[in-house]
Amino acid sequence: MDCSARRWWVLGRKSGPSVIGSAHDSPTSPSRRLPPHNFFPTGQRLRVFPFVLLSGPSPSDDATFPTPGSSSGEGSCELEYKEVQREKSADPDIQLICDDSNIFKWTALIKGPSETPFEGGVFQLAFSIPEQYPLLPPQVRFLTKIFHPNVHFKTGEICLDILKNAWSPAWTLQSVCRAIIALMAHPEPDSPLNCDSGNLLRSGDIRGYQSMARMYTRLAAMPKKG
Repeated sequence: MDCSARRWWVLGRKSGPSVIGSAHDSPTSPSRRLPPHNFFPTGQRLRVFPFVLLSGPSPSDDATFPTPGSSSGEGSCELEYKEVQREKSADPDIQLICDDSNIFKWTALIKGPSETPFEGGVFQLAFSIPEQYPLLPPQVRFLTKIFHPNVHFKTGEICLDILKNAWSPAWTLQSVCRAIIALMAHPEPDSPLNCDSGNLLRSGDIRGYQSMARMYTRLAAMPKKG
């Protein structure tokens, strides 16, 4: 499945994300536009690498860095774990949880974006981190059933370019979650993993799509009452 048409984000530090466009836009394309104002919460940090100069505060003295003999992925996960512990309240829409026995396995709970069929739902994501992380992207899938054109209904696979050919080491697990929330609010029916959902949107049946998406949100992503 070709996910090359997914949206990509150019991320800043002091001013926040600066621009959004399609994967085929040039840097000067007139189609570029500003992202939602709440795409990243205030104060959220991105990873800094020697050859990727990003402005922003430097890590604190107690931050954990890769040590000789440890994999870059393990060191990066340890650093992210400390960041998550420090910034638990930074984004109330996202909760990241590291597996106690395996630092390469993470779970995320994300809230459905407001003014969408997913509003009120809490969706669980599974992260599998490669040893080459952050040079390679994590594998992410929905564990909660969701009716969305860019999410495979059975496997939970997500069609998002930053998880494939548009990955950058500047991304963090937190920012990946934020990108997935943005995708939930802005589906791309032309590159569907769920053809039923994509066909509804391509045919202009917005009401039908929203009705199905709301139904599965109520069934799978909302706590049972009583």
